[in-house]
Amino acid sequence: MKLSEKDKTTAFAVLAIVALAVVAYVFFFSNANATEDKAAADAKPFYSLLVNSSKVGVLYDVRGADDAQAQSIYQCGVNIISKGAFAGKDLQVIGCDANGCLSSNQGNNSSSQMNYQQALSSLSGKPYILIDGASESGLKYFQKHLQITLGKNVTSAGANCSLAIE
Repeated sequence: MKLSEKDKTTAFAVLAIVALAVVAYVFFFSNANATEDKAAADAKPFYSLLVNSSKVGVLYDVRGADDAQAQSIYQCGVNIISKGAFAGKDLQVIGCDANGCLSSNQGNNSSSQMNYQQALSSLSGKPYILIDGASESGLKYFQKHLQITLGKNVTSAGANCSLAIE
């Protein structure tokens, strides 16, 4: 059986489309797994990444917090930053409230406004600490970030916020 020139062209086009589909599938699904931030049993993966990274971030999330809780959330981050854990690192600080988020980047001395999802996306390539509020305090470890949650009953952020590496 001999294929015509038109059949060869059609077969080549079909193969090219299949190859592109396979490449796109591998790219999108392997990339999603690479950026996924899974829960960790302890702080070791996060702390290792934090210590070895030149770029780090702090995300303050005071959406839904009352004034006293918001003050504790901000103070918590100040306490962590002032103890020197981020010395010599390019630090991105983002504060989010009901009106949106404001990002400040020490490395290039810039600031920008964004929404919460954009704030999370801007931190995706670096280890970061998320400090937020809820009814109860808690600490959650992830491979790429640490979540410090301050409860409504928090009166002193300093007693609830510290990093073991400090």
